Amino acid sequence: MIKKVLKIAFASTVLFSVANIQVSMLNTFNPVTVEASNYPSGTLTPSTTALTGSSVTINAQGSDSNGIKGIRKPDGSYVTGSFTTYVAKTNGTYYFDFENTLGNITTKSIKINNIDSYPPFIWSSSIEPETITRGNVTIYINAGDDAGVKQIILPNGSAVTHPNASYTVSQNGNYTFKVEDYLGRSTNHTVSVENIDKTAPSLTSLALHKDINNYYSIDVKADDDNDVSTVTTNTGQTLTADLEDSSHFFINKVTSANMPSYINLVDTLGNISGNISFLDIPTVVAKSRNSVKDDVTLEINGTGTLSYKKDYKNYTCSTKPCLVTVKENTLITAYNQNGAKYASTEYQVGNIDKTTTKFTLSGKRNASNANAINLSWNQTVTNGTIKCETPEGLKTFTVSGTSYTINGKNYDYNCSIEATLNGTLTKSNWLQFSPDYNQTVVFTKPSGSIPNTTLSNNINIFIEQDGTGATYFINSRLKNTSTSSIPIPTGLLN
Repeated sequence: MIKKVLKIAFASTVLFSVANIQVSMLNTFNPVTVEASNYPSGTLTPSTTALTGSSVTINAQGSDSNGIKGIRKPDGSYVTGSFTTYVAKTNGTYYFDFENTLGNITTKSIKINNIDSYPPFIWSSSIEPETITRGNVTIYINAGDDAGVKQIILPNGSAVTHPNASYTVSQNGNYTFKVEDYLGRSTNHTVSVENIDKTAPSLTSLALHKDINNYYSIDVKADDDNDVSTVTTNTGQTLTADLEDSSHFFINKVTSANMPSYINLVDTLGNISGNISFLDIPTVVAKSRNSVKDDVTLEINGTGTLSYKKDYKNYTCSTKPCLVTVKENTLITAYNQNGAKYASTEYQVGNIDKTTTKFTLSGKRNASNANAINLSWNQTVTNGTIKCETPEGLKTFTVSGTSYTINGKNYDYNCSIEATLNGTLTKSNWLQFSPDYNQTVVFTKPSGSIPNTTLSNNINIFIEQDGTGATYFINSRLKNTSTSSIPIPTGLLN
């Protein structure tokens, strides 16, 4: 029943009945309530009550004994006649006005709540373990949807028909899961796995060295994303880790009996490299010669690039074998290299003797007379020569026998003896005799000294050197430098 308010212009209160409408007239122009029973009815019916992922069509059907004039839809449009439809695309309450031919209107509403406009969603996703591992990783997916999860298609194409899924992977990468609901909609979800490390450490360099005493040393440098933990050998040794360089490992003084044939690298996760063998030690062979006086020719050979070190200098080899000429006894180190692997060995040349006789000079300055130097030697000579370098120049003395005393001055002497022994001119070692500073030291003017120079005001300047090489500047205001009262060293007066 719908009530209407009418304005009736009558002067007194009257009750009357017109077409089943009761009118109460209270006084002129006061509001009047009209109750009517002849209003249209309307019926709203959805096209489906099942959950849908698209839209719902609402069927509106009006009826009235006086006839339906039209229906106003929820969007405000007006359609004549007793029937119309309206497409609802979202959930909500929709209102329709039904109007009869008398102009009476009945409003009807319908609530639509079976439209699912959202695709499936992921409640959560996780991996186990989350830390770095050398094993496999399991991915866990928890999905949801208002219409219900129909299936989850796994990265390998297989499917599970419930909202929870797990999937195990053995390699790092991006793994995509497809979640489908019962309305045909789907959502893709990608999980990135980056914590699998199944890669063994890589070798940066491997050096094997054999010293002159036949001991071996091994030096290893390796690299790994999660650090190298140990380096082991097939003979049971564990190399020492360098405290200052985490990539460096070494072991020294390995005997030939315990020398390994390969090493293994192990990282902190337990990944182990394959067997890493050593490069072959280069060979060093001395070629035959006629006499110990001859130079030695060494033949160096190896599987890789060859080089060697002699007298603290490095040399490269352009041919194989590499020939090295050695003129005196020395230590040779031969190197073999191939990529990141190195091998080296030491070889001592000690059988070169180019002296006919060992000629050794010895001696000392006389303790009570520093001007005297007593010399002796280990071979008897008949016509030898002692040569001494002094501040006054080279002094020579002809000698015989096995000893001689030099009566000179208390300054520097550097002496050697030479003589013909067994038909060969043989030279001894050199001996240095410094001045005895506990006795009178003679200062001399060497031949290379700067000459005296006379300046104005009768000033003489002398530049003097003593036996130790010290330099003195001495000034005198007298022209006559022969007087002993002037403090000029003796050497200038001689």
